[in-house]
Amino acid sequence: MVFGQVVAAAMLYSFALACGMPFAAQAEHVANLTRVHASNIAALQVLKEQHNVMIGTVPDDVLTRIGGVASDILSAARDEAPAEHRRVFDSFVTARAQIRGWIELSEGNFMRSRALP
Repeated sequence: MVFGQVVAAAMLYSFALACGMPFAAQAEHVANLTRVHASNIAALQVLKEQHNVMIGTVPDDVLTRIGGVASDILSAARDEAPAEHRRVFDSFVTARAQIRGWIELSEGNFMRSRALP
């Protein structure tokens, strides 16, 4: 979940810069994101220590299946959308395909490095 939040924050930050959002708004966004991460750390401790929640990862085959189903749903929604809205779907799918390699290179390597002792 934290990784998804970091990616979303990075995308929002990039969007803010591209749109010329004032520095104060960017700084506030980063401050809020920091507070959220700090809260997540404390909440995770409570879940593990007080409620015996076991934390794990979702197996790759499950994630792949979820991705396939999501793609099918997206395709069906695109096909049913008015023609002028299909550009949005097409743009999203194209951008997602284009950014994948960069995310693996940048965020993937960063996250792997943070997991090292």
